[in-house]
This record gives sequence, C-alpha cells and structure tokens, in this order.
Amino acid sequence: MRYIVIAFLLLPLNGFSQADPFSNKILTPQEMQEDFSYLRKIFEETHPGLYRYTSKHIMQAELDSVKSLLGIERSFYDFYRIISHLVSDIRCAHTHLVPTKNFNTFYNNQIKTFPLMIFFTEGAYYVTVNGTKDTFIKPGFELLSINGKSMDSIRNEMQRGLWADGYNQTGKNKALSEGFFPLFYYLLIEQCESFVLKMKDLENKEVERSIPAQYQEETKRF
Repeated sequence: MRYIVIAFLLLPLNGFSQADPFSNKILTPQEMQEDFSYLRKIFEETHPGLYRYTSKHIMQAELDSVKSLLGIERSFYDFYRIISHLVSDIRCAHTHLVPTKNFNTFYNNQIKTFPLMIFFTEGAYYVTVNGTKDTFIKPGFELLSINGKSMDSIRNEMQRGLWADGYNQTGKNKALSEGFFPLFYYLLIEQCESFVLKMKDLENKEVERSIPAQYQEETKRF
C-alpha cells in the first residue's frame, strides 16, 4: 500500500528561521481554490480508497462542501483544518496531511507548542513529562482544561482532523498522547504563546497554572 502524503506549499520557504513561516499567512480564495482543485483531482484520479468507507455520493457532496468554504480569505491554519477534516473522512491511514515537506524541522525547531507530555487513559489525561522549568507541575497531575477548553472538547476537535483506517480509534487515541499531542494541538486547535491549565494535583485538588509555549527541542531536554 503506497502512502499519499499531502504537503502544503503555499509560500516559498527560503531557509528555516526560528519562527512558524505560516503563522501570519492569509490565503486568498483564489489560492485556496487552486490548491483544492489540484488536490481533488489527485484524489479522484489516483486514490484507491476514496470511496471505500464513504459512498461516492457522500464524498462528492463533501468535496463540494469544502469548495464552498473557500470563498473568503482564511488563515493558513483555518485552511489546514478544513482540508484535515476532508482527509480524515477518507478514513485511510496511508493518506497524511502535513504543513510542509520539512516536517521534522518544522515541528522541532520552528513552532512553539504545548510543553507537557500527557497520556490518555480511562477517560482522563495525565501529565507524564513536564518539559518546562516550572517544577510545580508533577507527573500524575490530571489535566482538566487548556485555555478554557475542556479536555473532552479538545479531544473531540482533534480527532475530527486525524487520519486512521476505517473507524479505528486506536491510532487516533495514540496520536492524542505523548509527543504527538503538542503537534496536533498546534495544527488543529490553536497557535498560542502560553497555556492556562486547570488540573487536579496528586492530592486531587484543583489547581491552575500558566506555562509558556516552547520549541519541541526544548521540551525533549527534560
């Protein structure tokens, strides 16, 4: 089975700086529609499983619906989320959506992300690694919300944009834990400079803490 990897290349990247090259990118309707028309052509002409889990009638209706959303200017990440929902609905684990070909550099050194490693089990998220200098947050703290959004709502929103074979939730759940969570939070939820966390500490008391976003390379040092 071959992999179909979709990389957005909507602007030239002349080398890599320590900043997200897409953070301030606003796309015109023409830019998005041209990219989407090309993507749709690739899917319809080459994807072997486009209609495997979704009927042709429903998939064509979704493709038309996506096109209708591209009539106004949007940020790069708004466009990314729209396309990620489409890719998710194809239900093919071999069809991936990434912002750039230089993906490892992008994730590790160009975007500041959520600096905790967390693990989902039995309906709750727990801190496994604190990648910050703030020693207050301990492994075992239960994460309740980030920037005012409950973990359930974040999980549901992130799952909407993740890819997996058929209706398998195992891969999606794995992508919402440990090192993948910061990445998909950034791509599918928000790009921010800091995070206000509501948690339960090791004594089951609710606490609140604010931590800054940081590069993944920094997080992995802890």
